[in-house]
Amino acid sequence: YQSAQRRTRSSNFYRKYRKLHHELCDLVEDFGLLSFLPLSIQDAESVGRVVARVDKCNGYVFLKEYGGGSSFKSNTNFQDM
Repeated sequence: YQSAQRRTRSSNFYRKYRKLHHELCDLVEDFGLLSFLPLSIQDAESVGRVVARVDKCNGYVFLKEYGGGSSFKSNTNFQDM
């Protein structure tokens, strides 16, 4: 692992894009652009929460003219997300 890390850090690509990488990481952290949800594939409620969140994030719940909205029935309130 350490030798791979040394090779990566000495590469031209790493040196060129290091600052960009750090700035993107700061942006994601500062604006909460990344979140995690617990998922238990055997728990229908857990799966429903994940499906509802994915549908909201990709805009599918807002496309009613195309039959939008999850076919999975969930009691999730979208304003809590």
